[in-house]
Amino acid sequence: MESGHDENRYCLECKSKKKLPFPIVNMETCKVLYDVWEMQCCGEPFKIGSRIEWFGAKITDKYLPDYKDMVDYHHQRHYCYELMSEIKGVVKSITVHYCTFKEVNKMMIQDEEKFVKLDYVDGNTEVTDGEWEAVDYIVELEDVTVQETGKRLC
Repeated sequence: MESGHDENRYCLECKSKKKLPFPIVNMETCKVLYDVWEMQCCGEPFKIGSRIEWFGAKITDKYLPDYKDMVDYHHQRHYCYELMSEIKGVVKSITVHYCTFKEVNKMMIQDEEKFVKLDYVDGNTEVTDGEWEAVDYIVELEDVTVQETGKRLC
């Protein structure tokens, strides 16, 4: 054990690479949801053709079920109560997802949505476009490997 960490796991806190006991899954492509606010907070710019290494939680019937037909993983740097995977790949396409919202029973809910293709993301995406609000990016990756970490961010 090193610094209180399990030596067979990838440490999300100190990012030290250790051998993971989980298999590596190769995929031709996958789609990753990346929240706009998270990119603005501490994301690193990327563009079509960039090689990325991100952490993400698999979209399931329990975790972000409204997105399960749209994306495979949700990139996370701040919090997630689902098991995290290390995702590596090359950016094939980037789409920003804009929504409008309406009030229903004193709650704001998503109303309409539109999708706009981008060549790069640098944290300066127009957050609002009139009534439209940029909520997330849908990043398609190719030449992908995914490996569970056995960890959760909290």
